[in-house]
Amino acid sequence: MRQISLLQGKEMVNALLLSLISVPAAILLDMTLLAALKNIISKKNKNLKDDNKKQQDFGYINHVHSGLQAILGAGLVLYLLEVWGISFNLGHALSKGALSIFITVLLSYLLWEYLCGLIDNQFDSQDEESDEMDEMGKGGSRKNTLLTLLKKFMTISIITISTLIILSSIGINIGPLIAGAGIFGLAVGFGAQTLVKDVLSGVFFLIDDAFRIGDYVESGKLKGTVERISVRSISLRHSRGQLQVIPYGSLGSVTNFSRDWVAMKLEVRVPFDVDPEKVRKIIKKMGKKIAADEELGPLLLAPIKSQGVREIDDSSQVIRIKFRCRPGDQFSLRKEVFHRVRESFAANGIEFAPKKVTVHLPNIENTMLTKEQLTTIAAAAAETGLAREEQQEDK
Repeated sequence: MRQISLLQGKEMVNALLLSLISVPAAILLDMTLLAALKNIISKKNKNLKDDNKKQQDFGYINHVHSGLQAILGAGLVLYLLEVWGISFNLGHALSKGALSIFITVLLSYLLWEYLCGLIDNQFDSQDEESDEMDEMGKGGSRKNTLLTLLKKFMTISIITISTLIILSSIGINIGPLIAGAGIFGLAVGFGAQTLVKDVLSGVFFLIDDAFRIGDYVESGKLKGTVERISVRSISLRHSRGQLQVIPYGSLGSVTNFSRDWVAMKLEVRVPFDVDPEKVRKIIKKMGKKIAADEELGPLLLAPIKSQGVREIDDSSQVIRIKFRCRPGDQFSLRKEVFHRVRESFAANGIEFAPKKVTVHLPNIENTMLTKEQLTTIAAAAAETGLAREEQQEDK
């Protein structure tokens, strides 16, 4: 159905002005959309080193931009026809719906970009991980963790509200949908009790500040660095690389290794004839030197000291060294402490005692075995004894 009306006088002047304004406005909007798309890809590929992947992403931008240009061009043509008095009922309905959808999507995107920018500016800067940190991280910021969850919640909310507005703009009554969503949520609450348990457990874990993104935690037999926190589960990255996804309802008790401070306890083995008091003085002197170091000194929260003889085994006396520091710094300090203990012991004529296993052999004259066979049996027994000791130390 087509309606054509001739414009005269003032109406023609208004139509001409609107035409002159709408065309540059459409061009400006097209340039704004292209810049926004490039900005999104630039942020996404900020730390990406693969040039082929970057080219693929920018090629994807061109396709999306071409589609938006087609929609924008069609809307502009229908609008100009409407301005000049040429009205298509079907085209009017389509252009009105398309315009509403376009405006909704554009405003939602601008709101999302603005809010994401505000949230990203509030993130605390995190130092890059060091290879010396081994498996336990320094821990993350609670603010960063909560902001990450807020960003996810905000994204879901904007998408949901935008979808409802778009459905309403094309003539779908969203009242029954909202009521149905409430009924569906109630049904999920009754039927998916495990899901509700996971979500509620996660809320209380976050209220208790049990863990944050970047913390190294242990729950049952699973442990790793918190890499992602969602509404229902937590993702732990093990030191060997595997990703472990654990629902909050299955966490139980959580041990967090990245809070406040850690106590590192090291052990050295020295022969029986070494005076423990002499070792204590050497370690104390070495600890003062580390504390005076410009780089290592600020990492210590308590002085390095010897705790004396921890135990005595068949071949040595075991002396324990203890210090306290912030989570994540214990590995660089441990390496330096071992290095300086080795130098200090060498300077004072102290040698480390190797592990030994004593094997009592019968008199070779009273046995049918040869000397070589007895030596093989003794070596096997020694290896078994050392392996048993290592297992006990691991426990």
